[in-house]
Amino acid sequence: MTPMDKRAACALGCCNFLPGAPAKGFAREMADKARHCEPTITERQRAWLWKLVYTYRKQILDSEIVAEAARIRERK
Repeated sequence: MTPMDKRAACALGCCNFLPGAPAKGFAREMADKARHCEPTITERQRAWLWKLVYTYRKQILDSEIVAEAARIRERK
């Protein structure tokens, strides 16, 4: 997990989700992993993390994270 991934996971962990949404469990899991010393995630987890950051961008206050999510989305 890169430092930017860690920031994104922590920011996503603070978002509000619908009850029982799969994204809610994933966001909490990623936020917990980001707090560990040397967290690792798969490429699929990284892709979903950034997709969710873009989806919930209006709840995320860190503009640098939101801009990175937009850049990643444009590349695809």
